[in-house]
Amino acid sequence: MKYNQDHFDVLRKIEKKPETTQRKLAEELGFSLGKLNYCLKALKNKGFIKTQNFKKNPNKLNYFYVLTPKGITEKTKLTVNFMKRKMQEYDELKKELKVNKAPTYGFQGRLSNRFPSQVMVDMTEVCNLACIHCTHPEFKQSTVYGKRMLDPKLNKKMIKEVSTYGQGITKYIRYTSNGEPLVHPKSYEMIQDAVENSKTKVTLTTNGTLLNEKRMYKILKTGLHMIDISTDAFSNETYKKIRVGGNLDITRSNILKLIDLKKQANAKTKIIVSFVEQKENTHEVESFREYWQNKNVDQVLIRRLHTNSGSNVNDAVVENDSEENRRACLYPWERVILNARGKLAFCPTDWYAKSELCSYEKNSIYEVWKNNFYKDLRNQHLKCEFSNKFCKQCPDWKNTSWPFDKNKSYADLVEKVLYEEK
Repeated sequence: MKYNQDHFDVLRKIEKKPETTQRKLAEELGFSLGKLNYCLKALKNKGFIKTQNFKKNPNKLNYFYVLTPKGITEKTKLTVNFMKRKMQEYDELKKELKVNKAPTYGFQGRLSNRFPSQVMVDMTEVCNLACIHCTHPEFKQSTVYGKRMLDPKLNKKMIKEVSTYGQGITKYIRYTSNGEPLVHPKSYEMIQDAVENSKTKVTLTTNGTLLNEKRMYKILKTGLHMIDISTDAFSNETYKKIRVGGNLDITRSNILKLIDLKKQANAKTKIIVSFVEQKENTHEVESFREYWQNKNVDQVLIRRLHTNSGSNVNDAVVENDSEENRRACLYPWERVILNARGKLAFCPTDWYAKSELCSYEKNSIYEVWKNNFYKDLRNQHLKCEFSNKFCKQCPDWKNTSWPFDKNKSYADLVEKVLYEEK
């Protein structure tokens, strides 16, 4: 290998500067004169170069070095081998750097092995809209759908667990739904119970369409810490395309009224408007942001569209993330879901009960969070080797952000709103 390298270096220099002295050539190559003579003789004997004295040059030690056709072919061959070797070295260095710089996934920052940092509560399977980026219209036609409402007794059990085991760990309870939470007839009482007894923050995600003035007062009266109103459009035309069955004029009016009532009541509830970016609305992102920032909401959130575990891939803004770059999904380390069926689940984007773990009535979040299933699931994600078919086929790992990532997750942004004073 070293022998070929020396010959390659000499041939390159001769091709660039044929009219040179042996001494200069040796200095440029970092060779001794003896080593250079050895190489020149070997190249000459192989017919790769020929030497001639300069014409009219009295110094007979100065030679004119010429690459022969055979030498040019050899130099080309050595160049190819040189490039292959350098490319291999580059790939090896790249792998080494990737290993050295690879982030360490697992429990860190807000993530705790003692209890989930976030508990999501799906209050109902019923929804009053049919949004195109949502799986609900298809879910509604499936055998899994049953118009279920979460049993308030399970909500109480969850609150007790969070207050007992989640103090300082569970950053917030998020009332959301595979439907519209405020459809649940006991939603206000369940939220108020959590605010008063969970010893953590409580948030609500809603489409805002049911928020008449009476319900707004009820929401503010609960002491809810944050309400996230999903709007997803700046123009009514776009809103009707995305949030089928809704009317932006009504939703926008509801939000503006809520802002006014909050001021009148001197309520501390933080108001967020959110926008899930997708093909139908990506052109309205900046208009949406500017409009609501001028209305003094506490935060404007622009979020990536999940595929809902691969069940809805048509409307996402496509990103080039190949399976080669696959990494651990955040969810098994961050949250647990209590769904409307009364089951505990590990994935918030699952609509068809494929991530359900067990009945909550007969088990506890505290025990489940530490059980062997969760340990094995996390290990599968760390190795990116999946026996869990649901996780294996899911493309939404790329839309989760870890605490150390530059792109902050929904949880990071919510915690900023909840815990940082203006």
